Amino acid sequence: MASSGQRSRSPRYPSIGLPEAVRLVRAVYDKDGQHPIPREIGVKHMGYTSLNGASAKVLASIVQYGLMEATGTNEIRLTPRALDILKPEDSRSKSAAISAAAREPKVFADIDERFPDRTFSPEALEASLI
Repeated sequence: MASSGQRSRSPRYPSIGLPEAVRLVRAVYDKDGQHPIPREIGVKHMGYTSLNGASAKVLASIVQYGLMEATGTNEIRLTPRALDILKPEDSRSKSAAISAAAREPKVFADIDERFPDRTFSPEALEASLI
């Protein structure tokens, strides 16, 4: 419980939406495919000038969706899920990969578990998140 004047920590939540994450991953794929690359190069491919607080949050969001993964010290690469979205074998594999990515962040998985029929009021959702 947070004391007066302190905010409690919210659940991990991606700082960008899935469509933006896919757009940024495509930019990396267009430059380097699925090869492992330094994180600094990856964020530059995404349009950032350097690896800093803002770009690190975006990169963390992309990892939360399961579209990139760490491959070594300070290296990243696209995951098979990202390739299923960017270069799918068929529309079903793309749809399945998008659905899996949307449910990957823990906060979204928790919502999906709590409201399996996807019927909830904004108030119920807010209460469950708080």
